[in-house]
Amino acid sequence: VLGKALREIPRDKYFLSTKVGRYGKDGVNTWDYSAKRAKESVSESMERLGIDYIDLINVHDIEFADLKQVAEETLPALVELKEAGLVGHVGITDLQPENIKWVVENTPEGMVETIMNFCHYTLNDDMLLDYLDMFEERGIGVISASPLSMGLLSQRGVPAWHPAPKSLVEAC
Repeated sequence: VLGKALREIPRDKYFLSTKVGRYGKDGVNTWDYSAKRAKESVSESMERLGIDYIDLINVHDIEFADLKQVAEETLPALVELKEAGLVGHVGITDLQPENIKWVVENTPEGMVETIMNFCHYTLNDDMLLDYLDMFEERGIGVISASPLSMGLLSQRGVPAWHPAPKSLVEAC
């Protein structure tokens, strides 16, 4: 559906970000952080969307990966795609800032250009503040995802798998 909509918009008029690593169909998630699957996923996304490059590609939900594999295999594969002109920027996403920090510290400077962290820069949780100086020193862009803490700070409420303690969910 998004690919059909984008065909009507000049490519220089939008910034497109997508992900590799976590895949799902019919409510079943699978994870594959191999270089081969990451490259295939980028190609599949470009084909589905009808585009010739992705502005930002993220290695998604690295908490489900072997962080060493992300640092030594997944990210270098995406950097190859960047060098080939198929990807503009390379990033990582995770709920746990300490995982992001580990990957950033265990890859060459500049390999990770952006990070996306969920729920840790909100009214009830500002843990991401502890990491911002490091990201800024390395020139890494920060995307704060889920400012409503995946429903915790909304009238909608949280999904059953939400990581907040029951007492916090009830208080909110």
